[in-house]
Amino acid sequence: MLPKLSIGLALVLLASCADITSIQGAAGEEQANTTSVAAPPTPAPVVATVVPYATREVTIRPGEVQFLKFQRPAAFPEGELWCGDQKFPVQEQGTELISFISESYFSELERRDCSWKTASLVYKIANFSIQKRTFPQEFLKVNPRTIELSGPDFERVKSEQQVLGVIYANSSKVLFFEMPFKRPLKSRITSYYGIQRLYNKVKKGQHLGIDFRARVGVPVPASNRGKVVLAQDLFFTGMTVIIDHGLGIFSIYGHLSSILVNVGDIVVPTTILGNSGNTGRASGPHLHWGVKVGQHLIDGLQLIEMTEKEFAHGRQNLSSNI
Repeated sequence: MLPKLSIGLALVLLASCADITSIQGAAGEEQANTTSVAAPPTPAPVVATVVPYATREVTIRPGEVQFLKFQRPAAFPEGELWCGDQKFPVQEQGTELISFISESYFSELERRDCSWKTASLVYKIANFSIQKRTFPQEFLKVNPRTIELSGPDFERVKSEQQVLGVIYANSSKVLFFEMPFKRPLKSRITSYYGIQRLYNKVKKGQHLGIDFRARVGVPVPASNRGKVVLAQDLFFTGMTVIIDHGLGIFSIYGHLSSILVNVGDIVVPTTILGNSGNTGRASGPHLHWGVKVGQHLIDGLQLIEMTEKEFAHGRQNLSSNI
């Protein structure tokens, strides 16, 4: 019999109502050739030159996202946008570039720069100051099986994480949407983003999504235009649909009782993705709605607020914010 493994050993689904920990997978590194070969001379390090550029001050809190738009440096159009040690995708819009910068729920609140980088030059675009954010607590009772994972369950979670990793690493390079995001349901929110949870009085976690009250069978529409990249049953979020909205933005719909779309479908806010339910790790019927931007699960309500400001008249009418 396989031993039971603690949920603390598992990387909980990025879309789930579960806590977020980590699984260390195989390194995947190639073995070094054992044949002795003279090492090539070490090249001189390349020191990047910091170039004065229009820079703005931006504030952001853990679990939030900010819209960034800036003029592409004319002299060096080929480069990459880096914020701290993270690379963010950009999309051309005329002579400008746009991107969405997210901050982790687990942020250490350290100030960071966003820069347009080439092999030898650095153009500072924005300085991000991270403000502290506090979150409330709640207590939930769920199926004990989803707290202490058996061997087969643990292997299933790892396999699903591999699938999700590939999906999240291959977001569309262009936006699918031009209008603001909307709440998938208008019902009462029963659990907000960031709430610190205690499961069955023994397991701590964080709720990195939003729960909407919904009895079993309520139609669930998409929150914006995008492409369906996952439509299947997952261990923690049960019947789940994930939509790629482009530039690293994904929305997640969990605990569904049925799925009505297929991978590859292009959906709009009126498209019904499925019906609400009680599948996966859930304490009762509801819709779990998650949003992932870049490497982080962020607060979907803040994304709605931000896109209502920046996309109020459509993406094509946006003016540069730098």
